[in-house]
Amino acid sequence: MSASGSAAPPSATPATIASRVLVCDGIDDQACAVLETAGLAVEIFNGDRAALLRALADVDALLVRSKTKVDAAVIAAAPRLRLVGRAGVGVDNIDVAAATRAGIVVVNAPEGNTVTTAELAITLICALARHVPAADRSVRAGRWEKTKFQGTELEGKVLGVVGLGRIGKVVADRAQGLKLRVIAYDPFLAPATGGAAGVDGVQIVDLDELVSRSDFITIHTPLTEQTSSLFDASRLARMKRGARLICAARGGIVDEQALVEALRSGHLGGAALDVFTEEPLPAGHPLRELENAILTPHLGASTEEAQQRVALQVAQQVVDFLREGVAAHAVNAPRLSHDALREVGPYLALARRLASIAVQLLGGEATERLEVELQGPEPCRHREALRLAVLVGALEPHRSTALNFVNAPVLASERGLRVLEHADPQVRDYVNSVQVRAHGREGASARVTGTVFLRTPRLVRFDDLPLDADPSGHLLITRHSDRPGVIGRIGTILGEGRINISRLQLGQAGHDGAVGILNVDEAVPDAVLARIRALDFVQQVFLVKP
Repeated sequence: MSASGSAAPPSATPATIASRVLVCDGIDDQACAVLETAGLAVEIFNGDRAALLRALADVDALLVRSKTKVDAAVIAAAPRLRLVGRAGVGVDNIDVAAATRAGIVVVNAPEGNTVTTAELAITLICALARHVPAADRSVRAGRWEKTKFQGTELEGKVLGVVGLGRIGKVVADRAQGLKLRVIAYDPFLAPATGGAAGVDGVQIVDLDELVSRSDFITIHTPLTEQTSSLFDASRLARMKRGARLICAARGGIVDEQALVEALRSGHLGGAALDVFTEEPLPAGHPLRELENAILTPHLGASTEEAQQRVALQVAQQVVDFLREGVAAHAVNAPRLSHDALREVGPYLALARRLASIAVQLLGGEATERLEVELQGPEPCRHREALRLAVLVGALEPHRSTALNFVNAPVLASERGLRVLEHADPQVRDYVNSVQVRAHGREGASARVTGTVFLRTPRLVRFDDLPLDADPSGHLLITRHSDRPGVIGRIGTILGEGRINISRLQLGQAGHDGAVGILNVDEAVPDAVLARIRALDFVQQVFLVKP
């Protein structure tokens, strides 16, 4: 990570002609053109799984839709892989945990399908209200059953929207245009009325009230542990008799067998599903037999506009990431814009280096926790990213495999490493500063403080000692008696070991003690360190590696 502002949330290097992107599942041609214009080598893949595992050997980025399963085996087969892009909203087909552990960024296109999916939900509401699919089948079969398909008007009916995120808000807005009375439930919104959720006229209620009041219920939540079988037999039974249920979110949120029973019994007037627990829907599934069920083959994102939009969004993220390390819609890494990254980049480098120095000063003692203090407006604006930078810095002295902002939290958790953080935007000794204190399991601690000057990290305090040192590269840090000839003797030993000193910073650390921070051009051999430690005026010697 450089001090010039090119630091990035994950490890990233500028894109070159050698950067390869594997494109699966029929991504829009215009998206491929974006990649090629940026100088990336694009390969369109249409093979089977075995061929995919072979093709990933030298791939930097992988683009998929919903068909390709990016599981742990796929990730293991791609040692160079740094990014997986999903041209769509959901990442169900990507093992995000395995990608995170491998330090691979996963991005999606959360906004590209919003209008398209919302419009499908409105279409299904209208189709249910007027029995459109069943009436169409009847006419095609040669019948004219006008009285059989008596429907219901939408005006004045209550629509319950479960999940008032991007898609849910568009549904609520469109539904009010149809004169539906809209209520909504969202676990992140407290029950209220009015525009509290960003949609005027939508009343926020709890789920039980929504279920009991709604004539139509449309679901727009992700599939999680909390939402799996959210609409089970007991919740379906609490719906109004004759109510209709719409789900164009994710299969598994509605208990399909319980829904079959509610439709067969006549308790529910109808249901429209665009998503299913198993896709494609099995041939013998009982939902296929029900005339009051509308079934569509996961069409939520299936418009020309949406497919092009999500593909272009993901392609641009690939370009931005491989060029500059920016992952605008990462699901497992901090989301920093290019401007934010430029602002905080030197502080990311500083935080990472300070943590590395503090942990190495503990010697062989394992680090138990880190205390991080951010002061000034710039560090405080980017607390999450700086916290991750500290984790990376603390882990890298003891890590031999890939380590970056994506997998650092997982690895820190495995090691039992805790981070305590304090942020104060007020200006103190420096306009902006970062302080890291490492605590060892046996009681030792080390504290270092830094700031950024002309976009370059500087070490400005060692424990309580003020100084001004360059924290980069190999550092030889000594605690020694404050008397003449000390640095000369240390310099002589380094010279005899053919170790060059590029910079030197000294500071008094007490009545008869001092600290020396020497920037050296290479690692100091153990034999040379032993000679320095043997000097009678040297109390401690630390070698801090880059």
